[in-house]
Amino acid sequence: MLSALPPFTMRALRLGGGALRLSAQAWVAMIYHVAFATAVTCVLWYRLLASASATAASLPVLAVPVVGVLGAMALVGDRPSAADWLGFALVLGGSALVVLRLPQRAHTPASA
Repeated sequence: MLSALPPFTMRALRLGGGALRLSAQAWVAMIYHVAFATAVTCVLWYRLLASASATAASLPVLAVPVVGVLGAMALVGDRPSAADWLGFALVLGGSALVVLRLPQRAHTPASA
């Protein structure tokens, strides 16, 4: 998140603002997001990595696009397209395959 601050500052300087002018509410939201929410999620993520397999730890990463689209639906009223629904099905189906760990077929050598 801190990497986004320099472009905002440069844009404000180019426009002649001299300083980044945000409302107090925007500053509080940015500080909360950078200092609290990001820190908590990083701590939780690294604890998960330490205690789970790489396969299990990858599942939340797969859900990011789904959560993003669902969040856009809830917050701004976006309507998912057919491609979004197909993406949901593929992501959730892939996650289900990982979680269910379907039994592998026994390998039998071919007769020569």
